[in-house]
Amino acid sequence: MSLPRRLMLSLALGALTLAVVSFALPPAAIRATGTPFNIGGWGIDPRAAPVDLWWAARGDGRVQWDVPRGGRYLRREHALLDRVDMRRILFAGVLEQQEFYDRNTPPAWAATISLDMREGFDQVITTAGGWPFRAFRGEHWISWREPAPPATPLIVLDGFKAVPAPVPPTERVVSLWHMHQTPAGVWSLPYEPMWAGLTGNLVVYAATWCVLLAGIGAARRAIRRRRGQCTRCAYDLGGLAPGAACPECGHTPVAAATS
Repeated sequence: MSLPRRLMLSLALGALTLAVVSFALPPAAIRATGTPFNIGGWGIDPRAAPVDLWWAARGDGRVQWDVPRGGRYLRREHALLDRVDMRRILFAGVLEQQEFYDRNTPPAWAATISLDMREGFDQVITTAGGWPFRAFRGEHWISWREPAPPATPLIVLDGFKAVPAPVPPTERVVSLWHMHQTPAGVWSLPYEPMWAGLTGNLVVYAATWCVLLAGIGAARRAIRRRRGQCTRCAYDLGGLAPGAACPECGHTPVAAATS
């Protein structure tokens, strides 16, 4: 196989491998293994600390709260999927004296939630998938309580037509396919690309396929050479002079062509 054809085939097989690893393997692996996960990535030994690890802030630069507010981060890490759960919480005491103060930064791909509820949600779960690099992400936004109905029904005038005022949603899913319900919650497949990781995975897969195809081709040629066959089409070269061109495909052995 010529080098350009091998490169094109390797790229196609790499893209297929990317799709299988990102979208076909996670459901099978999680159903088969029961969602094994490790809790980590927060700079705390999970064996010596509670699994609820924290990040906190006193304000957003505009408002300083009387009671410090913080958000809980819980990271569940699977071989093929990571999930970061961030939610709001209140705590008492002095923020700077908390064990978790200024420590547990979320990964760059994780969505964060503002502590003044500007998004209208209380919790966001970000899922990232792909191997060896995380290549896709998605978000699941959750409101813990149904919005209270207004005392007087509100309407919005649309031309001459009165329509009900929009009600904030209690859940919003972005770039996620819900996949499997587990004791650890609903696991989902993300599909919003993270281009750096996606490109890195594609390069790794394509390079691996390129090496494998080159090895397979070399082994096949060696076997045919030992059997006295044409290394290109496997035609039996018995009775022909050493280095003669193949009468079937016209291929000339490299040693004969360069002599």
